[in-house]
Amino acid sequence: MRNPYQVLGVSPQSGPDEIKAAYRRLAKTYHPDSGQDDPSARDRFHEIASAYELLRRKEAAQRANAARAGASRAAADREARREARATRTAQAETRSEQKPASQAKTSAKTDMGTKTAETAETAKSKTDGDTAANTRPFSEWKPRSEESVRASVGDPATASNDGSAPRKPVFADFLSQIKSAGRRALGGRHTDHIYEVNIPFSDAVKGTKRRVTLQNGKSLDVHVPAGVEDGQQIRLRGQGASNLASRETGDAFVRIAIAPHPVFKREGADIYVDASISLPEAVLGSKITVPTVDGDVQVSVPEGSNSGSILRLKGKGLQFPPGKRRLGRGDQYVTLTLVLPDKIDDQLKDFAATWAPGLQHRPRKG
Repeated sequence: MRNPYQVLGVSPQSGPDEIKAAYRRLAKTYHPDSGQDDPSARDRFHEIASAYELLRRKEAAQRANAARAGASRAAADREARREARATRTAQAETRSEQKPASQAKTSAKTDMGTKTAETAETAKSKTDGDTAANTRPFSEWKPRSEESVRASVGDPATASNDGSAPRKPVFADFLSQIKSAGRRALGGRHTDHIYEVNIPFSDAVKGTKRRVTLQNGKSLDVHVPAGVEDGQQIRLRGQGASNLASRETGDAFVRIAIAPHPVFKREGADIYVDASISLPEAVLGSKITVPTVDGDVQVSVPEGSNSGSILRLKGKGLQFPPGKRRLGRGDQYVTLTLVLPDKIDDQLKDFAATWAPGLQHRPRKG
């Protein structure tokens, strides 16, 4: 096959819009329904369609790779911010628990000043009372048990300097935060994978099957239903990445990309086409042949039809897309375009010049 850029007549630096415009222009010229008698027109049309499909797949693959790379970077940034917040929280809790020694000394001095404020008589009476209460023979003294000492003083390993209630070790919360971060790293949410499949317009009309190779090397045949829309996703349950901690498995999603058609334009399940008519057909009415997704059909053009008149072919569109909760098919709409002969003869000129009602007609009034 020739260089696809040369086939479409564009440069390798051309954007998607420029490539699509060149494809549509050439497709209308060489389409088998364009009325050309050249037998090589069909081969030329297929070459143009193949070249456009190749460039479209290349551009779609680049978009998909960029989207995956962006998603990976965003996930890594979110995890880094989450870990930074956890570290800052743990450090703040550690600093709040480590009470400065100066505060303990200040508290002790305040208590001492309060005690010395008592009168001499009160201090002396308390001293005498304590001495009298604690005066007893040496033989009556007994050593205190270790449990009683711990109950009154506290465990030296966990007791605070100011004699307050025991507290946890200094780095207990910090280590707990690190363990929680590790559990989140191993036990995060499962991951869904997205794949893109390109199909021609005809496969979207009738439905098809496509083989998809997953990231784990497994290949699956994916059923693409008739009427699928461009950008619609097909879900494959349990075919994503696994979670090591919870043993849950994500899903795989197949995004459908549909190549545009040179003749048919789609809106949902409806199809739109243009049809050219001559002056006698517009004035007198006639039957013309119009292409549909099911083949050519005969359509009646009413008398007095103008350019822009629209004919409706009921049920000649596509099947309603999956998930729309509607059965049946859409419609096809034919837009008429009045086309005069390339060469206007004298008879037509004389008729137009002497046709009084036509000369009095004002189509642009108002």
